[in-house]
Amino acid sequence: MHKKKLAWSFLIIAVLGLAISLYLVHEHYDSGTGFCDMNAVISCTLVNQSSYSELFGIPVAFFGMFWFVGLAILTFYGQKEKHVEVPLLLWSIVGLLSVAYLMHAEYVLKAICLWCTSVHILVMITTILAICAYRKKGGETHA
Repeated sequence: MHKKKLAWSFLIIAVLGLAISLYLVHEHYDSGTGFCDMNAVISCTLVNQSSYSELFGIPVAFFGMFWFVGLAILTFYGQKEKHVEVPLLLWSIVGLLSVAYLMHAEYVLKAICLWCTSVHILVMITTILAICAYRKKGGETHA
């Protein structure tokens, strides 16, 4: 994938993820029912207000906001620097580990948050793109 297209992909993902994470932070503190509360299994409120929804007293969605801001910063930095593939890949792995924890939480709760799932998908796409960028850069160095 061309470097500019890759950068735009990362930026679009960062903006979408930031917006969703911001919404989830809001919903964490809201005592009403969430937008995607459909039943006992598909319930953003159940997931987003469970004991798994906070780490050190901070909503995990806040960490999601931080992660997507970091992705945007790395993307902008990558436009100026040539060697951003490794930091992007490492950042993606951190995001993927977080997603694994959150998916485990949903499994334990026997509930799914559709907004959380959309964030998980964005992180997975980011990881795939970061792996592709890393592999492509590795191929250019050996060529």
